[in-house]
Amino acid sequence: MTPSAEMLSVENVTAGYGDATVLFDASFSVREREIVAIVGANGAGKTTLLSTIVGLVQARTGRISFRGRDITRRAAHLLPGDGLALVPEGGRLFPFMTVEENLLLGAYSPDSRTKRKERLQEMMELFPILGERRALAAGKLSGGERQMCAIARALMSHPVLIMLDEPSVGLSPLMVERVFTMVETLAREKGLTIVLVEQNVTEALEVSDRAYVLDHGHVVRGGEAAILRNDREIQETYMGL
Repeated sequence: MTPSAEMLSVENVTAGYGDATVLFDASFSVREREIVAIVGANGAGKTTLLSTIVGLVQARTGRISFRGRDITRRAAHLLPGDGLALVPEGGRLFPFMTVEENLLLGAYSPDSRTKRKERLQEMMELFPILGERRALAAGKLSGGERQMCAIARALMSHPVLIMLDEPSVGLSPLMVERVFTMVETLAREKGLTIVLVEQNVTEALEVSDRAYVLDHGHVVRGGEAAILRNDREIQETYMGL
């Protein structure tokens, strides 16, 4: 695959909560149809980085651009309509609503609402297990099924870029493999651009084109995923090798 134009750019972003600064002058970029991994230890600032991109946390300094447009101060609820979707850690489904009802909540932007029946059918075909469970309360799904439902809900808005926050957390090894296979399918076959935030560094670097290492709020490394995967320091610090 040869990625083309730059889709997402984060330039010198500092952000945090109250008096606490979590991100320090962070910069990275994502090109169309790439899978870009953001890896690092727990507490490195990975979730804060995603939250800042989608406007849930306000950047104190720096600039965030999506498809050439400055979104640094854009309201979070408008971004799905722009083509940017976030799957939060744990999925955050509504447990007492059915699978189908959870999915339909993802189609709330004006454009996606007009096509929600078609998108719902696409999700049932892409995730057959959700078709089988469509009338089941989301709280009764397995961990892997909940993650699939959360990804499908984000896809209901018809994004061009989807950001996944720790999609493998709490899953069995078999479901971890399935989730990462799905990530590759979305990028390679469906043409989506993906930002993958993961503590599972080994798997993340296996499926990604490029990656950045976040350490205590600082982007300390960046480059081709294959090169980082074979870097001895990365292997010892983050991969347990």
